[in-house]
Amino acid sequence: MKVWGEPSFRDTLCDLISHTVTQASVVEDDALSLEFDNGSVWTASLRDEDQRGPEALMFQDEQRSVWFVL
Repeated sequence: MKVWGEPSFRDTLCDLISHTVTQASVVEDDALSLEFDNGSVWTASLRDEDQRGPEALMFQDEQRSVWFVL
C-alpha cells in the first residue's frame, strides 16, 4: 500500500487512470474507497485530522460536472 508523500505514490495512483472503477463505498466522515477492474483499491481519508486543504477530494464525471468532498 502506498501512502501520500511516499516515493512512487503518484506513479501508483496514475497507473489507475486507465482502469475502470467497479465499486465505490463511503463511510461518512471516515473514508471513500474505490475498487478497480484490476483488483486495486484506492482509499481516501475523509477524517478532519487527515485533511491538508479545504477539500478532501475532487471528482469530475464524463459530463464534466465537478464535485468537491469537504
